[in-house]
Amino acid sequence: MSMKFDLFKLHDPEIDFSPKSWICFKGKNLRDIFMELLKKATKEKKISNAEFFRIVSKKLNCSLGPVNDICYCKKEWIPIPIINLTLSMIQDNESYRNRIIKSVEFLKCNNATSKQIRAIKSLTIDLCKIAGAHAGDGNLHVKLGIQFKDLKIIKKIKNIFKECECAFKMYKTRGLIRCNLRIERLEVVRLLKPFFIDDKIIFWISYGINIADHYKAALEAYQNWIFNTFGIRPKLSRYSTKDAYRVDLDNKIIGRYLNKFLDFPMGEKTYTVKEPKIISTSSLRFRKAFVCGYMTFDGCVHREGNRIEVSSKSYDIIRNTYQILSKAHIPMKDIRQDTYGRWICLSKGLNRSKLNKAIFVFEKGTEKSDRLYNKIENARS
Repeated sequence: MSMKFDLFKLHDPEIDFSPKSWICFKGKNLRDIFMELLKKATKEKKISNAEFFRIVSKKLNCSLGPVNDICYCKKEWIPIPIINLTLSMIQDNESYRNRIIKSVEFLKCNNATSKQIRAIKSLTIDLCKIAGAHAGDGNLHVKLGIQFKDLKIIKKIKNIFKECECAFKMYKTRGLIRCNLRIERLEVVRLLKPFFIDDKIIFWISYGINIADHYKAALEAYQNWIFNTFGIRPKLSRYSTKDAYRVDLDNKIIGRYLNKFLDFPMGEKTYTVKEPKIISTSSLRFRKAFVCGYMTFDGCVHREGNRIEVSSKSYDIIRNTYQILSKAHIPMKDIRQDTYGRWICLSKGLNRSKLNKAIFVFEKGTEKSDRLYNKIENARS
């Protein structure tokens, strides 16, 4: 399996139908490649630029403005849907597609508040650690906001929310009806599409990523992985009601990486989480990085005896962890299930040599890593 990401798959045509929801590419040579592609498309279709703009506007349900701006205002950011539509107008478009992906350096959504992030085109060590951390303690959800004036459609919209089992609360401000809600089923967005096309509503979507842990150093490590990978540093905060910390990140594109490329679902994953396929079919160094992220958050070092352990309600993630630790030559006990229904992955007692081989299991500088180093110092050779 290829470890490269098809950046075009970050766009979801089923729910990214609003121009402000489009994901855009930026790169040093991207604009030149796109203008070359546009010239070829209009030539093959025997249409003028003006006709091209009208076709794009009609097919993407947007005004002529955004399309005109890209071609005439020399904008650096080019939306994926417009590139896709232009590619569909020419024969043998694979070479252009590959050139575009190769030229992309940054990604952002097509709105003023979106922050640019680095475009990651293949699997990296830190991305595998992010995936492991998310498998352990992360949560991915979609936040939807809508706004409309027509009071006649309130009942229809409420029925859509109820049909999709979405908890919601509407409020009125400055003559507009607003509603913000957290959803785990994207079906609700598809059902709202006709209202958007008919100019009945305005809506916006963001992806929320949350991760929490008792140990601050683990979350600081997670912050570093995000920064090293995507170039942004999410906020770390402490819970006011309990002795724990959290990192919250609102970023649709990173959410799409987790969902589209790393197989993580929206919402609940306790019983189904597993190692992403792109990682499980890659080399051992990437799989070890995944275990590092996972164990840094969910694993532990036994206080008595030189053993490491992790447990989960998901058998798949425990089987994945067992396989990786075994391949790293860490002697493991057989997987078992406890009386609470949790699957247990537990090492045998480790001597100093084996403990040294287990150093990769926890991120250096975290509390669990320090505990493992203490075990190594006191262990017999």
